[in-house]
Amino acid sequence: MSRERAALGALAMAGFVVWGTAVEWVATDARLALDAWIDLVAGWVLAGAGIAAWLSAPRSRIGPLLMAAAAAWFLGTLIGITSPIGRTEPGRLAWFLIQCHAGFLVQAIATWPSGRITRPTQLVVVVGGWIAALFPQLWVDSPGYIVLGVLLAGGLTLDQRSLTPARRSAYRPARNAGLLLAVGMAIIPGLAQALKELDLAVVASGFRLWAATVAAVGVILAQALIDRQRHGAVADLAVRLQAGDLVPPGGDLGPHIRDATAVATPDDAALREVLAQVTALSARNRALGSELAGRVRELEASRRRLIEVGDEERIALVERLRLGAGSRLAVLEAELGVLTRTSGEPASVSSSIVEVRLARALDQSRAARADLDALALGLDPGRVGERGLDAALRDLAAGSPFPVEVSLADGTPAGRSIAAALYFVASEGLANVTRHARARTAWLRVHADASGWRLAVEDDGVGGADPARGSGLRGLQDRLDAFGGRLLVRARPGGGTLLEATVPNAGPAAAGAPGGAGADR
Repeated sequence: MSRERAALGALAMAGFVVWGTAVEWVATDARLALDAWIDLVAGWVLAGAGIAAWLSAPRSRIGPLLMAAAAAWFLGTLIGITSPIGRTEPGRLAWFLIQCHAGFLVQAIATWPSGRITRPTQLVVVVGGWIAALFPQLWVDSPGYIVLGVLLAGGLTLDQRSLTPARRSAYRPARNAGLLLAVGMAIIPGLAQALKELDLAVVASGFRLWAATVAAVGVILAQALIDRQRHGAVADLAVRLQAGDLVPPGGDLGPHIRDATAVATPDDAALREVLAQVTALSARNRALGSELAGRVRELEASRRRLIEVGDEERIALVERLRLGAGSRLAVLEAELGVLTRTSGEPASVSSSIVEVRLARALDQSRAARADLDALALGLDPGRVGERGLDAALRDLAAGSPFPVEVSLADGTPAGRSIAAALYFVASEGLANVTRHARARTAWLRVHADASGWRLAVEDDGVGGADPARGSGLRGLQDRLDAFGGRLLVRARPGGGTLLEATVPNAGPAAAGAPGGAGADR
């Protein structure tokens, strides 16, 4: 609430205090008896309710309608038949306005919470209410009051039936206020007569009962609108917190909660529960956002390392081809060129040259073949693609300088890339055991189920593996990331280290088998 609007509300209330006091002073010839005070307080309560509703919900017309009803309440007192002004000719001409406060009240009830007519049934209730308010001579007797109350209750009930169940529940306060007004119209004349017969003079007055009813209806409508705005502000706070555009991680929620609950009562347990849920939701969302941001940064770093490793491996591949098989093929080409040129030499000379050159060419061809085989072995580690993962892992275990107990699952992962990634994990794990663990025994296990593949390398060594201290394990994690897998390194119960890799069956497919990676603990 802005200071300007609060100042306007205070000014309006001061105006109603002056207006009501002046009206009662004039209407009673300066004799403020009990009925005058009751009339004055009822008008003030109605005006205060309207101002409070306007300050809380300035876009709604309920506040202005209640303020208009308060002004009309005092206007009816001013032109009443017992007032000096009411006995004048202008007062008698304006007597049709004596009950117009009821028209404003009925309109506020029927159009709550917006104060605008949006349904045909609302229009019927509003028009009926104004006809009854502007033509009070139609219902001045007791049967007329009863008929009017029944018609108002029926119209409000008909309008409620046109709403959805959720909106009926939300509009229940306005319906209750309307039913209170309708019941008051119907029973106040008879109730006042009954109280008079019981000698309850203080309350045995139709006017006093009506004043209390009008004030109560105004308070109910205003309080319901204020509650609706308050819970709407809390709901808006929840939405903004959930969207994450209100408070940064670690930010202070206090100012926003105070703004959302500016009109809340301290003992509102339901509101406190909602706020607790909102705060918990906000904290959880911020934690999840931080975790997601960390995962995104980790993924970006992993992709960057994969690109760098790929570039390095391509450069190394080019160098190996140029210095290995490429150079040997160049020598072979030169030898074949010499053989071509010696084809015209005498037979005795060419025979010896050909024998020497052919021997050299054969040696170079064998060396180039060996280089290409070694290169192919690097591209297909353990010849996984050729022989399968089981055979490659058994050969890997057999080549270790310490006993390795092997337990392998049946079958082969779908796709050579996953099989190659698992082979690299086993190779890296056993290499680390050889270099760092000082182990007597190691275990290599592969397990497959509906969720995916799991490979574990365990040893009984000294332990202490740390993925952050070397590029080998970090490179393995990067490979597994490409398939949605995870790498876990932890101490093994009883001593040693457990290296475990998991790869889901539904992991993203990689294009081609991954290349090799260095090994470090």
